Amino acid sequence: MKFEGVFSVLPTPFNGDGEIDLESLRRVVDLFLKAGVNGVTVLGVTGEVSRLRDKERDVVLHTVLDHIKGRVPVIAGTTAEGLRTCLEYSRAAKAAGAAAVMVSPPRMNRLNSDAVVAHYKALAEAVDIDIVFRIILPCRVSPWSLDCWCESRERFGRPARLSWRIRQLRRRHLASWS
Repeated sequence: MKFEGVFSVLPTPFNGDGEIDLESLRRVVDLFLKAGVNGVTVLGVTGEVSRLRDKERDVVLHTVLDHIKGRVPVIAGTTAEGLRTCLEYSRAAKAAGAAAVMVSPPRMNRLNSDAVVAHYKALAEAVDIDIVFRIILPCRVSPWSLDCWCESRERFGRPARLSWRIRQLRRRHLASWS
């Protein structure tokens, strides 16, 4: 699948009781589609994903996918505290019909390039779905490490795409060494 253009991150609306307002979620999806987005991302930070229980995550994802009905690609946020949960979320997103998953590096005390690359590598080997790298700065990961890993995957026949943001960070990183 080709990912280009504008992909908006959907908010998750709640009612006055703190429950997910599914009708408002559908209206937000319609608003974004009418505005001409090329795709949407659901279950991101803007979507208040940290407030959702696992069952609610599933409800939000399925509501969006069912409402969009393939008109644009849907990227599902599957970031989690640990790899096992990230894999579980990513497998569920693929099974539900998401076009890709968006994943931030895991939180850990000694987060470094090797740990981040290992996290994404394990995800890519376990779930056959496109991955959008979401790097939250300041993240102690070298964009060069992710770039090299993506290139090695491409040599072995499994495509990996770097986002525009990673390419910009890599250019800045290389320029700082000049």
